[in-house]
Amino acid sequence: MNALPTIPSGQLLTDCASFIDAVSRELQQADPTYTAALLVLRLERTDRIGALLHEAGALAIGQQLLQRARSVLRDSDLLVAVDVDEYWIFLPRLRVAALATLAVNRLLGVLQAQFNNDANSTTIAPRIGIALAPLHGREPARLLRAADQAQLAARSANLTHALAGIGDNTLALRDARDAALRGVMSDNALTVAYQPKVDLRSGRVGSVEALVRWPLGVQPTMSATLIIETAERCGLLDAVTQHVLHTVLRERNGWRQQGIEMPVWVNLSVRLLSQPHLPQLLLQILQIWQTPPEAIGFEITESELARDLEQTAAALIALRAVGFHLSIDDFGTGYASMAYLRRFPISELKIDRMFVQDMTRSPHDHQIVSSIISLAHSFGLATVAEGAEELVTVEQLRALGCDFVQGYVFAEPMSAADLPGWLAHFNA
Repeated sequence: MNALPTIPSGQLLTDCASFIDAVSRELQQADPTYTAALLVLRLERTDRIGALLHEAGALAIGQQLLQRARSVLRDSDLLVAVDVDEYWIFLPRLRVAALATLAVNRLLGVLQAQFNNDANSTTIAPRIGIALAPLHGREPARLLRAADQAQLAARSANLTHALAGIGDNTLALRDARDAALRGVMSDNALTVAYQPKVDLRSGRVGSVEALVRWPLGVQPTMSATLIIETAERCGLLDAVTQHVLHTVLRERNGWRQQGIEMPVWVNLSVRLLSQPHLPQLLLQILQIWQTPPEAIGFEITESELARDLEQTAAALIALRAVGFHLSIDDFGTGYASMAYLRRFPISELKIDRMFVQDMTRSPHDHQIVSSIISLAHSFGLATVAEGAEELVTVEQLRALGCDFVQGYVFAEPMSAADLPGWLAHFNA
């Protein structure tokens, strides 16, 4: 029976270029009767690393992760850390393709166990995409693309791992999404829904979050996350962002005519922060709609912030300097949260829904939420808990001192036309 060695030690490479070169050489020399596997590993949940550990502790957890991964790999296997939450792994010379699944299950077994650092512990939820050579291609770039698509499919289906589609099905779906987004943008058909943020002190709505929505009836359908990923891939991120902001400002002006002065939070991709003229571009759009920058806030997802801390910090400082409010979204799911709080000019933290939804049943998640609220307040920041679905959750959040709550317990995202009526009923 074929099996992976019992005393393995995967080779840790220092950079992506070296990894790709090594994979390319291995594929060129591969025995045609054998197969190989390329894995893309993403970390979906790093719940206490970012929220409760200092930077040294987060680094120690990262080192533990690499050590565990190497412990279940063979001497011939390759591993590289691409980012704080992404790793590439290459498994050469597999006698049968099933050994790739065995390797993935071994990886999941060691990575899903708790990580310990001093008195703290954390768990993560890895997602692994698998591409096989020669089934999915013989070039490293093609295999990486297929494995990454498989990883995204695993995330969408809430699975721990997934095998890339056979043939060109995955690439065909990607191309179909690209074409669909271009068509939707040409027709100005993307819409925006709004979800209220309720102030727990006053019991009134303090602001709303704008959420991009795919038009009904257009295939293939896409979630908000997939819209942004597709826009990034096919060069439409600028266009999508400007379309959403123009829509928000136009609809906000409609509320103002009805006597509703409502701040709006808009999601902003970290990839846009590399544009030196971003603050000026955003101000020009606001001038068109005669809206001050203080009326708009931008939410940046925490897991994206670690890509380039220096550039990100400079860009956020520039946005804050012209008057925009800034928030870190999905707080608690990244590696370097303490660094963000020290360096970024933010005004609020949004506690990730994965902690909020189970906090009434999980002492672990309750402690995480409590710690994030205390941490934020020690830095003078407001806290927003997203994903609240029960009144008992709201009461616990109020007792912990949380400032705002957003979730289905109050309202699902709604159209701009429906918001004034909902507000009147809610405030009454």
